[in-house]
Amino acid sequence: MRDLGDDAGFMAELEYDVALFDRDTIERLWSGFEAYLAAALAEPDRAHGELPLADDEQLERIASFERGRAAEPDARRVHRTPRRRGESYPENVALEQGDERVTYRELLARVRRLARVLRTRGVGPEHTVGVRIARSIDAVVGAFAVWEAGGAYVPLDPSEPGERLAQQLGDLGGPLVLCRESDADEVEAAGGRALSLESIADELAASLDAPLAPRGGVRDLAYAIFTSGSTGRPKGVLVGTPRSPTT
Repeated sequence: MRDLGDDAGFMAELEYDVALFDRDTIERLWSGFEAYLAAALAEPDRAHGELPLADDEQLERIASFERGRAAEPDARRVHRTPRRRGESYPENVALEQGDERVTYRELLARVRRLARVLRTRGVGPEHTVGVRIARSIDAVVGAFAVWEAGGAYVPLDPSEPGERLAQQLGDLGGPLVLCRESDADEVEAAGGRALSLESIADELAASLDAPLAPRGGVRDLAYAIFTSGSTGRPKGVLVGTPRSPTT
């Protein structure tokens, strides 16, 4: 309990679940609440949305953090996650499916190998690449590899009918599509350029897992995703480079 007003004698008490929050976090929240109340008392006519939610020390920490983020814009791109985690926590488990576990070191190596193969197929900035693989470790590797190669990722659900696939691929201009060998014929029939994981197994095994020279920038197309089409013809939505919420 803390006295927040010497003259008015205003008292406040904060209770929190120790299983969810630590003391430092609550202290920071409480400090921000105090800053807000102090500003409201000092300037009662000031609009609610203009009142600060942090004290000067917190504001400086936030400003310093933002300056650091601005200094390394590429490091905040989502596709750099395997690299960051691979360098910091190489033996930690990154992905798990059934009995298969992949560490960040292994994930980074797989992403880089596949990205090199994609680049030999001409993938680069503003090139859309479909990934038509059921939810799995391979699907995650595929998405990150497309970004690592510099391309734009397009998720394609393998359970959707060929008619919808043909429409999507037609709108995208007949892109390269990562898929399983069992789906390659359907992808080709729908107008895409199938690249099955099974057909490039030897290339992947021989591919280097060393860092790739970066291609593209933060303003390039990151991914395209199609609406459900429940209100009419499905539409493709183009999205710019994704940023990671935490780095």
